[in-house]
Amino acid sequence: MSPGSEVAAWISLNLVPEVGPVHFRRLVERLGSAREVLAAPHGRLLQIEGIGPVRAANVLAARSDAHSKRLEQELDAIKKIPDLSIYLLADPDYPAPLKDLPDPPPVLYVRGEYRPEDRLAVSMVGTRNPSAYGRELARKLGAGLARVGVTVVSGCAAGIDLASQMGAVAAGGRSIGVLGCGVDLVYPANERASFERITASGALVSGLPLGAEPLARNFPPRNRLIAALGLGVVVVEAPLKSGALITAEYAMELNREVMSCPGNAIRDGARGSHALLKDGATLVETVEDILRAVGHAADPRLFADRVSAPEAPDLTDGEAALLGTLTAEPVHVDELTNRLGSPRAEVLQLLLSLELKGVVEPLPGMYYRRPF
Repeated sequence: MSPGSEVAAWISLNLVPEVGPVHFRRLVERLGSAREVLAAPHGRLLQIEGIGPVRAANVLAARSDAHSKRLEQELDAIKKIPDLSIYLLADPDYPAPLKDLPDPPPVLYVRGEYRPEDRLAVSMVGTRNPSAYGRELARKLGAGLARVGVTVVSGCAAGIDLASQMGAVAAGGRSIGVLGCGVDLVYPANERASFERITASGALVSGLPLGAEPLARNFPPRNRLIAALGLGVVVVEAPLKSGALITAEYAMELNREVMSCPGNAIRDGARGSHALLKDGATLVETVEDILRAVGHAADPRLFADRVSAPEAPDLTDGEAALLGTLTAEPVHVDELTNRLGSPRAEVLQLLLSLELKGVVEPLPGMYYRRPF
């Protein structure tokens, strides 16, 4: 990539302080190209609505030696990442769903591969501190969506985000991770292996330059991208003060389907999810629920052959009674014995039978849970 090319000019203008997506697009539309913007005189820049003296001065400073060195470093860093692609807003292969935003990032950094079929996607978000139920439900829904060819979009945060994404990847599907930092960074730092798996089977996406730190101000724009890339947003589990609820608000603004999973009514970590349900979000518990919801919001023909009733194992009356007392929260065998009022040996036999049928998961210490 030549420093004098139009692509390099877009990258250069994207590095200019105070020139966000709206002003970037306005400058390029009025002056014809990013190179023309960078070469424009001060007075011409001031004639463009909303630019003002500060932004105009910042654009002029892009001609300085310091900015040229910064651009050179960025271009060199781009060359050193073999799986990195740069998408410009003007490119025909720029991800189409992002163009629904009033302020799509003018330069999109993508590690891995964004494919046309990724338009068939669902975004999944939630708390960084989920319950065992929330984490398992996120994993299960992510895996289920992947098995029917739906890409799972999320923010690569600890908790619900990565649980849903790794569920999709483990099931052989695709996931798009949207970052609040440069795509060359790993945040959280201990999730490098997860990031590598997502990149290998999907993509990591950011509107920020390489090396951009995960600052708090970067996450609201990142949440907008998450909302835009999916046909709908599923809030798996979230408290009242959660970035997941911000993502749901963005989804509503973009006319995307907003869905929420029911959680533990006495747990603060699920109050945000329940607030969305009270406000009219679609209640979803299964992959089939999600497909029906987003199929209705988009085009039902996309999903007509993807919705099928899950196969339920044949259970005895005793097995069904025991299974009905279990959730994703671990329960000790003694507690299950008390709930059923049955002998311990009989409960253990039922648990073994349910385990063999794949509907109960044993845990260390004689605890059991239902793998949602």
